[in-house]
Amino acid sequence: MDLLKKGTQVAGQYQDQFIVGKILDWRCKYGGTVQYTVFLDKPIKLRWRDELVTQVFVDASKIIPVCAVA
Repeated sequence: MDLLKKGTQVAGQYQDQFIVGKILDWRCKYGGTVQYTVFLDKPIKLRWRDELVTQVFVDASKIIPVCAVA
């Protein structure tokens, strides 16, 4: 999988929840896997936090780029 650029719209799965958002940043983890920081279009609620979450760290294998259809 190619590295996705900052600002790319993506969809995927995080903690068994469907997410949609834009890539803010990325990092290469030990072992060569890529992890993205995704700013969510719609905040999600996680069971261990009281407040809504607006950005998450997601492995590259859990997201795909979303193409805008005109």
